[in-house]
Amino acid sequence: MYVLRNRETGDVIRIDYTEEKYCDTLENVFPEFDPKTMEVGWTDKRHLPIDFRIDEGGNINPIGLEERIEKGLFKLGEDRKCVNGEVVAKTNVELVADGFLDIEVVKKEKIRWLSEESFAKRRELIPDFKLQNALFGVYDEDRISIYRDTINAFRNEFFRVKELVIHARSVEEIESITARFPTEVKW
Repeated sequence: MYVLRNRETGDVIRIDYTEEKYCDTLENVFPEFDPKTMEVGWTDKRHLPIDFRIDEGGNINPIGLEERIEKGLFKLGEDRKCVNGEVVAKTNVELVADGFLDIEVVKKEKIRWLSEESFAKRRELIPDFKLQNALFGVYDEDRISIYRDTINAFRNEFFRVKELVIHARSVEEIESITARFPTEVKW
């Protein structure tokens, strides 16, 4: 495919969907061609990239995302960035530094996540149906005591890390906080 476009604006003037390069001169193919104001590019592809450049050999080459952003051809959202040619979300550290996110929101989200993690890990060790059985007196006192101790261990660990999050002074500190929830029920 040949593309005739304005050098200054990059606007496409005409497209010729031929599948092979012409042996003829460009002026014969595009009588309106003015080498001072226009350029012609060739590609063997059937579709044009969104943004492209025409190299010295007359070949059409796509412009990468980083260059498109740099030239203002593509605008990222304020919470996004370009990394290795891909659009990704900014980190919480970057969002707080840029003023788009408050550290208190990061703290609340971490506490919510720790709470959900605590319940999920507890369910892995002691499923809800076993707690219901304990409540209805299906199990003996020893088993109920073991369940109570395990649940208290989860609860104590959650409140320990919650306090660390509340008193954290930076996003990095918040994100480095990890919980050591029980990994087994002691029989």
